[in-house]
Amino acid sequence: MQGLGINEKSYAIFSSGETSYFGSTEKENKEIRLSITPQSIVRQGNNTIIIAGNTLTDKNEISIISYKPNARQSRVIKIIKNYSIIKNLQSNDKAIIGFIGNIKGAFTEYDLLYSLDKGKTWQIKKLEEPNYVRPNCLINNIVYIYSGGARMQKIVL
Repeated sequence: MQGLGINEKSYAIFSSGETSYFGSTEKENKEIRLSITPQSIVRQGNNTIIIAGNTLTDKNEISIISYKPNARQSRVIKIIKNYSIIKNLQSNDKAIIGFIGNIKGAFTEYDLLYSLDKGKTWQIKKLEEPNYVRPNCLINNIVYIYSGGARMQKIVL
């Protein structure tokens, strides 16, 4: 489960087996229907949430949705083809980041997804160590990724 609060209300991604959904934690059965299977959420400003996950029609396509809880409005702001996983969305005043990837044999290889304009435009950056993305940290516009052993990736966005 992953969650956050906006305007004194809590929202979360709930998972039960193979089913995941996004909803309010304030009341039971408050699922918010989306065109994706949600995998990660993050705050986008004071009144908006970014929800990312696989589109319902294509498991190799990621959609990023901007959702305004007060207006109960959602809109797709980005579709990323040829990726099946998105995780670890994070945001601060300078950037929004996340990791998108695919299973390659016994491993999952990730790329860095980021926006420097509060989610209006998105870029993808190939990682030097694509198999290791955790733990990671976003400070201002710099992403630090511990890559196993004594290696640390520092990516200035």
